[in-house]
Amino acid sequence: MQEHLSADPPLWISETDERGNSVGREVIAAAHRIWERVLHYVRYQRHDVAPVAEILESTCHRVARAKRKGRKRNPIRDLDSYLYWAFVRRYTRQMVREARIQYVDSVEAFVDGRLQPDNSWVSMLEDDIQLGQVLGYLEPKIRKMALWRMRGDSWAEIGEQFGIGAHNAEVQFGNAIKKARSRLLGEEGRGRGKK
Repeated sequence: MQEHLSADPPLWISETDERGNSVGREVIAAAHRIWERVLHYVRYQRHDVAPVAEILESTCHRVARAKRKGRKRNPIRDLDSYLYWAFVRRYTRQMVREARIQYVDSVEAFVDGRLQPDNSWVSMLEDDIQLGQVLGYLEPKIRKMALWRMRGDSWAEIGEQFGIGAHNAEVQFGNAIKKARSRLLGEEGRGRGKK
């Protein structure tokens, strides 16, 4: 009798996160309980299941961190559901980020403009240059916020990194961006006047 080999990736959750904190056996056990449900969700979305184990592991690390931090007053009642939906949210964000990536057939097609006849890559390049200029005017804390926001983190996740609330993080970021914008526009205006 032949043994049926599964095409599913193996699930292995590290007992410590990247900071060296313990993940906790209950979180690891919950990950194993929801593993088939997670695979079913990803297959239903018609996506590749290869990166799923890694995403679930990082989700476990975040859930364990959330359990340790502020869950004493408001404990997680259904760890399996909480972990599953945290995975779905994280997985969806990653898929959205990856959908933004455009692959080029060849360098010649990109340079000749055959790939994008309207030369929209020029405006994309200009946007990147302007973004670099604005980031240069930001203090390191706000620059980190901007980069985390661009990779898809929520304001709650960003606020958690700095020990502040989601609304507070968003307000600090908005005020810093306004200041950077006015400084950038002020310097561009002075630069034009010198010519």
